[in-house]
Amino acid sequence: MKKINLRDLYPYYRRGVWVEIEEEVLEELCELERKKHAYHRRMYRYQAHYSLNREDGIEHQVLFPSPSKEEQIVCRI
Repeated sequence: MKKINLRDLYPYYRRGVWVEIEEEVLEELCELERKKHAYHRRMYRYQAHYSLNREDGIEHQVLFPSPSKEEQIVCRI
């Protein structure tokens, strides 16, 4: 059993609250943190900042996806 501080995980804790958790749970929490940090690094490295206010069609593509080739063929028949 490992002890963790819930204040590190949840921002609404103002004081440190220590709980014991199993090692498997701790490993999953660490893996989640690593993935989150890797995502942020990739986002800043490749400058992947998307905004729907840019008027480049991202919002339109999400709201009105183009039909696939199969759907186009079915509609013609």
